Amino acid sequence: MFKYFLAFRAVYENRNFSLAAKQIFVSQSSVSQQIKKLEELLGARLFTRNSRSQVTPTGLADQLYNSGVSIFEKEQALQRQLTNHHPHRIQCRIGISNTTADVVIANVLKQLKLSAAVSLKLTVTNSTRIAEQMANHQLEFGLIEKAIVTPGIERTAFHTDILVHAGNFTSDTWLERENGSGVYHYTEEFFKQRNLKPMNRIMIDNNDLIVRCLAAGIGQSIISKDVLPVGIPFEPLDSNFERQFFFLNRPSYPFHELSELKNRLVELLRVN
Repeated sequence: MFKYFLAFRAVYENRNFSLAAKQIFVSQSSVSQQIKKLEELLGARLFTRNSRSQVTPTGLADQLYNSGVSIFEKEQALQRQLTNHHPHRIQCRIGISNTTADVVIANVLKQLKLSAAVSLKLTVTNSTRIAEQMANHQLEFGLIEKAIVTPGIERTAFHTDILVHAGNFTSDTWLERENGSGVYHYTEEFFKQRNLKPMNRIMIDNNDLIVRCLAAGIGQSIISKDVLPVGIPFEPLDSNFERQFFFLNRPSYPFHELSELKNRLVELLRVN
């Protein structure tokens, strides 16, 4: 069964056969055949097609993924240890929140010496989504800007971020991050403190776009001082608008390369 698990995992995490095939460097027909053989072994469907490309896991697929990922990773680690060979590079997926991507990740990557055995993939999304993906074994590490407690996941604070009120203060337009992001809560708190009920609120899930709008004189926003270019007006806020960035990791990893990478990331994040 586990000889088909690599294909199954790729389809489950990508929700797409074509993307899964690209991820594990095989043809889409090969992925489809392996999933079909796995379904035959189990006697049940693992995925239902929503459209031409997207699929949805069945309940059995959820159960197989949640139970099988850790076993599969340990089996791969043992194979690599015994044979000194691994058919695929070790995948390391890191979820990065918008502001941590802007503030710290470039400096960290500049100083990071990555093992040749590790294949790094970075995904920028909001903090809530990163915590969910860590819990579901869809990421190896996470950098978030929100204090989220996730069972089985370790959390290390590494940077204090200062939020400010920035932009065109005469504008009736507010540029806000989406619910689930680290800044969303602080924006709502700012509205309560100032007794504001903005009528024109634009949700934007990307810091860079918010900054470009502010630089063009469009609207106002609560945003990290660290990502604000010179020239955009801002006012400082009280200490309630200071927050911690957090590094998320699992207590243990099946490959020593990932454990070493965890330690190195913690070291670099604390100095950047």
